[in-house]
Amino acid sequence: MPLVRVTATQAGALGTWWAAGTIEQERSRYIAPLAAKVVEGPALGWPGPRTCWERTMIDTPQLHQTEPLHYACTRRIVPLHAIAAVMGPALTVVSTAMQAQGLQPSGPWFTHHLVRPVDHFDFEVCFPVAQPIVPTGAGDEAVYPGIWPAQRVARTIYHGDYSGLPHAWGKFEQWINAESLGGGSEFWEVYSLNPNDDPDPSHWRTQLNWPIPG
Repeated sequence: MPLVRVTATQAGALGTWWAAGTIEQERSRYIAPLAAKVVEGPALGWPGPRTCWERTMIDTPQLHQTEPLHYACTRRIVPLHAIAAVMGPALTVVSTAMQAQGLQPSGPWFTHHLVRPVDHFDFEVCFPVAQPIVPTGAGDEAVYPGIWPAQRVARTIYHGDYSGLPHAWGKFEQWINAESLGGGSEFWEVYSLNPNDDPDPSHWRTQLNWPIPG
């Protein structure tokens, strides 16, 4: 049975996934409420009907002008597979340093990726703050101040668990290229709704920000 590629929109969100079944089955099962475009055909390179399920939902990207934002952060450089293991401890390092100086987060935490990942991540784990933190610690315990500068960014919201983020960035990049915007090498992820807010991954919302030159 050939796979069906489904592209759908709902309330400004874009989604694409591969599924097994006829177009009629997928329409009635998943996208009856949506205004959808469905394309039928084999999915070359996918391993099999039910093992190749993929779904990514992002809002329609828009351009924004950011305001300067102070943050407290710690930096990590890790292989791609290690990012989940270091994220929690890094958050603890930053929050502990903030508490020691009487600082509270002024918004949701985020990551600042300094370079585009190829075989490793080079990023800062950050909490926004109303005033700069005093640098403290060393090595993996080092916490220092940073500023998210005023800049023009392309922005979208990804809906779902974090395993889908790489594909979400890929879809986001397709939009940036189609708009001839030429995004830079750094980017920012803001975890607007995260596991601390709701245990259900389908409710998680991650704001993706890609600085645009000019």
